[in-house]
Formats: sequence, C-alpha cells, structure tokens
Amino acid sequence: GQPGHSQDIKPFAQPPYTTLPAPVPPPISYEALPPPRPAAIAAPVWQDRTISSAKLRLLEFSAFMETQRDREMHKHLFVHIGPSNPVYSDPVLESIDVRQIYDKFSEKKGGLKELYEKGPHNAFFLVKFWADLSSEVEEGSDVFYLVSSQYGGTENITI
Repeated sequence: GQPGHSQDIKPFAQPPYTTLPAPVPPPISYEALPPPRPAAIAAPVWQDRTISSAKLRLLEFSAFMETQRDREMHKHLFVHIGPSNPVYSDPVLESIDVRQIYDKFSEKKGGLKELYEKGPHNAFFLVKFWADLSSEVEEGSDVFYLVSSQYGGTENITI
C-alpha cells in the first residue's frame, strides 16, 4: 500500500439520488357561503343598522334650545343623531325586550305598555345618547325648546 492510506478504508458507495413525491397538501376546508339573496328580496343596508322599520327610517334628529338675547338668537344643541351612511359590515343594533322598560314610563293614562300592545310592534325604539346640558339661561330671556327630525321611507306616511 501507499503511505497514508489504510487498506481498511473502502470507497463509500452512494446510491443514486431518489426523488420523493411532493407531499400532498391537506385539503382546504371552509364553510360554504350561503347563496346570495336575490336583489329583489335583499334587506336594505340600513335595516337593523339604523333606527328604522321596514317602512320608515330616522335620518336625522336634533333636540335643542333657542334663546333670544339682545335681539340675537342663540342655539344650544343638546343632542344630534344622524345622518349616517351604513354598510353591511356595520354591527346590527341591539334589541331589547320592551317589558324591560315599561316601568320607566308613566302609566297614568295609556303609557308605553298600552301603546306597544296596540302596535305595530316595530314602531318602538329606545335610543340611548349623551346630551350636552351645559347651557346657561338668563332670567327674562325667551327660551324655546325644540326638536327637529327627518325621516325616509318606502311609502308616503303622515307622521
């Protein structure tokens, strides 16, 4: 033998490279979406996302006070709701059982319970809001408390 080489070393016989089949990806799982509603019966985007029923929708509401000082009118806005531009991704409004609030309204004559029972049931809305009550009324000034509201709907309705 040659110096530095051992007779016990045998050449490494490497088998030819083999290719393994590509792993099969697991099937993609998903929940099938329900078929889209036909346009003729699709609920409008504002339904359940605004103060509304099937026929009538509150577009805008304001409660305010006007006072006259030195021949000038001053307006203080307590609350303003609207206008909004809802989209289908907006959350739907919370529903409550009207029986939870009966006791909050006077029952002397009529009352909320009687009005609700006469119906229609979808004509009642409870609206919770923050109001700006920080106004000063000077004695002797003329004060007017007012509300303004605007509605939209599918029919011509007298309110």
